[in-house]
Amino acid sequence: MPWCETCSRYLTPSSLADDGTCPTCGRQVGETDQAEISSRFYNVLNSVAQVLDEYEKTIVDITGHTDSTGEESYNLNLSQRRATNVAQYLIAQGVNSTRIAAQGMGESQPIASNDTPEGRQANRRVEIELSPLTQPG
Repeated sequence: MPWCETCSRYLTPSSLADDGTCPTCGRQVGETDQAEISSRFYNVLNSVAQVLDEYEKTIVDITGHTDSTGEESYNLNLSQRRATNVAQYLIAQGVNSTRIAAQGMGESQPIASNDTPEGRQANRRVEIELSPLTQPG
């Protein structure tokens, strides 16, 4: 269930604004303890799948991250589930699974402070890196 850290309350999915923001404070709502892909990211992931289809000699590294809320071992597992769900989505769009690597980093690589709601929100993420295959020699 979506959690608004600013308002400190859970929201039902139907109560969110169309852009995924809290109707009370207008802030983007993060999914604490969630590994499912939000539908608002389908267009981005479809674009990634299209690029991978067009450039067949490209591989993709998917890395899941969490904030520091909760146990470290749990967060490592949660981040792996996030990365795996993105990988499975791309595979469902026709990307060959041999071109995809997915890993979870847990809370080990924050991009912001975990001391604020905004920082924790930023740290709950999945990163996708595309790399061309290179031929030796």
